[in-house]
Amino acid sequence: MAPVTTLLICEDDESIRVLCQRILEDPARNILLAETGEEAVELYRIHSVDAVLCDVKLPGISGLEVLEEIRRLDPCAIVVIMTAFGTIQNAVEALKRGAFDYITKPFSSPAELSVVMEKAVGQRRLLLDNLELRRAVREKYSFDSIIGKSAAMQPVFRTIEKAAPTDSTMLVRGESGTGKELVARALHLSSRRSLRPFVRVNCSAFTESLLESELFVHVRGAFTGALKDHPGLVAAADGGTLFLDEVGDTGLELQAHLLRVLQDGEYRRVGETRTRTADLRVIGSTNQPLEELIRKGRFREDLYYRLKVIEIHIPPLRERMDDLPLLIKHFLERQSEKQGPRPDGSRRQFRLDPTALAILKQYRWPGNVRELENALERAAVLCEGDVIHPRDLPAELVRAELLPWPSQPGKGLLELNEEEQIRAVLRQTDGHRTKAAEILGITRRTLYEKIKRFGIEL
Repeated sequence: MAPVTTLLICEDDESIRVLCQRILEDPARNILLAETGEEAVELYRIHSVDAVLCDVKLPGISGLEVLEEIRRLDPCAIVVIMTAFGTIQNAVEALKRGAFDYITKPFSSPAELSVVMEKAVGQRRLLLDNLELRRAVREKYSFDSIIGKSAAMQPVFRTIEKAAPTDSTMLVRGESGTGKELVARALHLSSRRSLRPFVRVNCSAFTESLLESELFVHVRGAFTGALKDHPGLVAAADGGTLFLDEVGDTGLELQAHLLRVLQDGEYRRVGETRTRTADLRVIGSTNQPLEELIRKGRFREDLYYRLKVIEIHIPPLRERMDDLPLLIKHFLERQSEKQGPRPDGSRRQFRLDPTALAILKQYRWPGNVRELENALERAAVLCEGDVIHPRDLPAELVRAELLPWPSQPGKGLLELNEEEQIRAVLRQTDGHRTKAAEILGITRRTLYEKIKRFGIEL
């Protein structure tokens, strides 16, 4: 069922007001009527209005003043101005002040008014959808969305807070999966450029020539998949932020072009002699030791110093294990929302049993936060009910069971929950006993004996 649309008509001439009402009447529309500008503003204040149709000439405050007052109440307000034929200058002035459109009286046909107001309502929905999308993006990628209270993360937060309002070039360093893009987006959304584009370039995903085309320009047919002309990502980021993800993977020739962009904001499209400019902030990221690449002649030293005006190092998860409970809680709540309610309508509430939690705490997390998120998503999808057991975790995490439990030094998880763990590993290896024995850290013969003792059917 389509949502009910609310229209507000402000017209002092009763015959025209009633005519507009009849033209726009529809079961899916709620129509409010006002004779004066003051009445229109008050109705807008107390109702949720999708679009306003307002005459220019009104007793009391004028239609242009109504337009300004309503847009002060709601910057997303959509107002269509009615003006008499021959006074188009009023309509032009209304457009300058933020009106969506204008229509002249008398109408050429009833359909003309219906079409204009339908477009106005469509624009209102588009604006609100855009605002909701921006709100969701801000909530997901804002400064506050970076999970962590550990001492290792405090320098990261302090640097983001101080550097975000500036236009300084930044270099975000950290292992794969630590959240470098999340930090870059937080920097952008906390800056004066937040309403402009954030353009991410995955420097490791393209060959040297294709990356240059992506950054600066390419034309239709330049390479497989180039279906239309593309102005380039540098131009797309104009006014906003260009995020060079894994900038250490770029070649020396492209690095020279990037250096010019950083120094002067200038670039040339491929095959052009004309110099173009772009106003943008550049944030680079890398999981490689750029200093070593410089010594090997694979990264320009001058570009390195241009990039690292301000540097942020994101610690790996193994160095901020105090944040693990917060991260687990965050990702499990996200999975509860993502997977939706149970058949009875109640909300799912995923949680870890003590053994599964101990495994997560003892794992070294080479893939960092991204690996943790993926592991919990997999476990939430595969678990029966809302409780995640060791058998629901990825096979590589089961290796952590060979480590001692901190609460019981010297005693491994395999000893504590031996049968369950053997069953989990056998499921993960599709019953391959040699692989299972290797993961469990026992001989194949020992595994055979335990399978027989526990009565495990393969």
